[in-house]
Amino acid sequence: MPQKEFELYLKLLANLLDLQPSQREEIRDEMRDHLEERLAELSELGVSREEAVERALDEFGDAAGLAGSFTQLANERTHRRRV
Repeated sequence: MPQKEFELYLKLLANLLDLQPSQREEIRDEMRDHLEERLAELSELGVSREEAVERALDEFGDAAGLAGSFTQLANERTHRRRV
């Protein structure tokens, strides 16, 4: 179940990004890397995979809020380049 939650979180995050498909994919892949790194850190501390997934997702926070932040940041960068 936790692995499924992990994949659903990444899918939801990517779907909520109001960006070009290539940007969504790049962010999703980067988030996957960060989550995997955090899972490895927790595993080294003796945390079970299930608990590690739950903790990592809690630490990364709400997918909608995170997607909004990424979208805002990307739009600000695009706007600065045009000015």
